[in-house]
Amino acid sequence: TPRAPSTIRLAICGETFVPYATPRTRRTLPASRRLTGVSWRTGGMIAAVGSVLLTPWNWYNNDEAIFWTLGLLGALIGPLFGILIADYYLVRKQRIVVDDLFTMEESGTYWYQRGFNPVAIKATIVAGIASIGSVVIPKITGVVPTLGQYSWFIGCFVGFAAYYLFAYRANVANVAGRDVVEAG
Repeated sequence: TPRAPSTIRLAICGETFVPYATPRTRRTLPASRRLTGVSWRTGGMIAAVGSVLLTPWNWYNNDEAIFWTLGLLGALIGPLFGILIADYYLVRKQRIVVDDLFTMEESGTYWYQRGFNPVAIKATIVAGIASIGSVVIPKITGVVPTLGQYSWFIGCFVGFAAYYLFAYRANVANVAGRDVVEAG
């Protein structure tokens, strides 16, 4: 059989990788642009290379890879969900300033300190350690081996509680003062 020209091989590789890389790139570009300030082209290249390095096509061949990927992914997403829910329902009392969500002005409601919410960062670290620990420790030690299946819930609960406690102590959105007014 004659050898396929290199352009055909390149096209075949592209057809193989595009279905995996494109959705990830499309979802990560707006966030990476907002958080880092990199250009669309640079952000796209970072996301595309990252999508290929993750090699999701290999997950289907290896039970361990699926366990680690889904367990750690859940462990990282759970705390974020818990923090968002605590902020929306308990701290902000379901009141959102929509225009301030899309501004980079220092006077915006969600500016915090140089654009970062230190309370949310602390809560993410605390909850991340707890939820990642719930995946890694049972796998290494063999103690409570099914605990890793609940990493999302553990991270969500710890993130929710940690964020509310830290927000209360830091008086984010006047949550501590509001409790005194509501009680009195």
